[in-house]
Amino acid sequence: ISTRTLGRSSPPHASTPRCRRGHVSVGATMMRQSAARRGLVLAARRPRRIPLLPMPSMPVTRHGLVVRGLVVRTDQCNRMGCKVHCATSASSLSFRYVGPHLVPQPLLRSFSSSSTDPSSISIKSQSTRDEVALQKFAKITGSILDVESHPIGTLDEKIIAEACQAVEYWTTQQSVEGADQASAILHRLFDDQSSNNGVMNARADAVLTDQLNYCIDSYRIHSGTTLDKPRGRMARRADELLARVESSCPKKQSHLTEPDFRSYNMVIDAYAKLGDSLSAEKVLQRMTLRSKIDTSCRPDTVSFNSILNALSNSAASDAPRRAEEVLQAMQDMNDAGDLDVCPDNVSFASVINTWSRSNRVGAAERAEEILYRMIELSKAGGRRDLKPNAVIYSTVIDAWAKSGEADGARRAEVIFELMGKELGDRPGHEDTVALTSAIDALSKSDTTGDGPQRAEKMLRATTRNANAVTWTALIDAYARSGRLDSGEKAVSLLEEMLQLYEAGNDNVRPTVITFNAVINAISKAGARDAGNQAEAILQRMKALHSSSDNPIRPDPHTYASVIDAWSGSGDRNAGRRAEDILREMEELYRSGDESMRPNLYCYSAALKAWASTSIQDREGGRNAEALLRRMEEMYAKGNDEMKPNSVCYGSVLNAHAKVGDAEKAEAFLSKLEDLYAQGNEEARPGNITFSTVIDSWARSRRRDAPQRCEALLVRMRSTADTAPSVRTWNTVLNVFAKSGRSDAAERTEEILRKMMLESNDEASKPTTVTFNTCINAWSQSGRPEAPQRAEKLLREMETLRGRGYK
Repeated sequence: ISTRTLGRSSPPHASTPRCRRGHVSVGATMMRQSAARRGLVLAARRPRRIPLLPMPSMPVTRHGLVVRGLVVRTDQCNRMGCKVHCATSASSLSFRYVGPHLVPQPLLRSFSSSSTDPSSISIKSQSTRDEVALQKFAKITGSILDVESHPIGTLDEKIIAEACQAVEYWTTQQSVEGADQASAILHRLFDDQSSNNGVMNARADAVLTDQLNYCIDSYRIHSGTTLDKPRGRMARRADELLARVESSCPKKQSHLTEPDFRSYNMVIDAYAKLGDSLSAEKVLQRMTLRSKIDTSCRPDTVSFNSILNALSNSAASDAPRRAEEVLQAMQDMNDAGDLDVCPDNVSFASVINTWSRSNRVGAAERAEEILYRMIELSKAGGRRDLKPNAVIYSTVIDAWAKSGEADGARRAEVIFELMGKELGDRPGHEDTVALTSAIDALSKSDTTGDGPQRAEKMLRATTRNANAVTWTALIDAYARSGRLDSGEKAVSLLEEMLQLYEAGNDNVRPTVITFNAVINAISKAGARDAGNQAEAILQRMKALHSSSDNPIRPDPHTYASVIDAWSGSGDRNAGRRAEDILREMEELYRSGDESMRPNLYCYSAALKAWASTSIQDREGGRNAEALLRRMEEMYAKGNDEMKPNSVCYGSVLNAHAKVGDAEKAEAFLSKLEDLYAQGNEEARPGNITFSTVIDSWARSRRRDAPQRCEALLVRMRSTADTAPSVRTWNTVLNVFAKSGRSDAAERTEEILRKMMLESNDEASKPTTVTFNTCINAWSQSGRPEAPQRAEKLLREMETLRGRGYK
């Protein structure tokens, strides 16, 4: 089997499998088809033929390893810049480096260099073997770093050989500590190498270059991971090693260790994983300068593609523009005769991904243009290797999904249909991602109202490419649609998924996220029985989990969604049922299930449920306030997550106001004002807060309601963050107009004049309703001057309408 490459190898890419050293193959046929079937990932430094020798059995020899009946000679692969590892087959063994060999885990095979007979291979447990190896190489490391025992310039070839083995051992541990140990050894060897008394020879120099790359690669692997603390430390360590070699060997010298193109490419990739495009470009500039004295360091396609990957991961606003400039530079270099640099499929994919991630206006449009450029080059330009794959189509579809543009859903649908036409209907993970992205686009950017139906039609047309994520995206599309039957449709789709799973289709087994999406759809539908439906789904999840080994188990988000469904149902028992669910979570947490610890959202949703309780339940406000006190007590005891926010306070106030308890609502408003005065920013009363209490007094029909509303209006104007809205002014006017007071008409018009003086924006200017309320107050007053006052207001309305008032 042969691989065809552009330059030396292709760059790392999020959608492309990698080997341990960070290289990936560009030969699409080998990578995508043959290698994937065998569980292998190959990368060739130069276009060469790699012999794969059929073997009747699967022994591990000193020359290589056997994977599913094929043996790859690792010594040949190393000379060609190739690495091999098991990538896709679940039935294949997994491998890691130990010394110069690739050894299967969980067993390490101890073999003799003089025999490859499988019967002579002894097997030890990994734990025992690892402990012996750790002690051995820890002792070697300590000895090498002890400058008193081995002063600078006194290391002999035996010690150097042991040092190189130690470096290789530490770099295979896949740990930050191992990389640091290897780095310390290398710095010690470089010190010895640069000494005039050193015994380094050409053979040792070549070995050290390999050890250098092993160590750089260890740092590269951990760059950007959770172990990279402080963030960027791994990339800087790798760069420091490279800079050390550069400074000790400013020009090509046979007796000194030199970096090669892999050294630079791996450091660039370490920065690329962080999205640090500026540092990555600086390393590329050093690489270009180095190539003038050492042609083995010439930048290649991998180098530039890593820069593109860095820009793709970057949050810089000019990343898309810079990415296109790099792509054009690659093309210019290739046109000028540099065959090691040529834009490939990954190059274009990275630029498209950069545009997609930028979220800029027109980003999806530009990503689509680059896609069509690839299609044109692959057909008319003779570049078959540039034919877009499903991942690239998915990226463009996702760009339209996130664009927020009116025709985003339609454009995503067109791209998906184009993918089916260009690539054909074939099952595969990449096609599943594209289908899911298209459905997501229809759910986010649909303006026609039939997005969910179109998404479902798309799924059923390519059912074999749909997995649980795809079905969940469809359920979410119905949830976003705002349709009254979205809850029923979501439950129906869940039932269909369960039937397919029970029939043997493991790909569509519903996950916790699927069940949560169904509950969310039920909640958003807002049906009167939404709470009961959501709780039924919760009980079904519990039953599935307890009756089998099914990993489907309710999580905190599930419980929070059920509470939210009750809060939006309008059921008279919503508050009680929501708090029952909350107490169940608390009980699970107290019994030892740490994952079930209720968060602020759960308590907030329960408070909202009490606020939505029927007006016949006079206990709603008191129960909501009691729940709020529990939150405040938990916060006072040190649980910072339980600090009530403005939503919590607003829900309690709404609970009092909805049951018509205006006195309690105003008392709670006063409490919020006191908390705000004490420094609690979350308790700051806003316009909505004051308006809610004013509405509560207006509905109370108490004789003192007009005075209480007006007093609240005065407090609102002096403390709230913005001016009262026209709706609030109209409420106060209306309560005076209908009060039956003898001075109702005068007081109503007086408030109107204050409103006109203070209205600075459209939201607070008088409207037709405002004037009609005053005119009606005069008409009901029975006063002799009422007709003239009413007619004066009418003429004033006509004048203001001419000035643009509504």
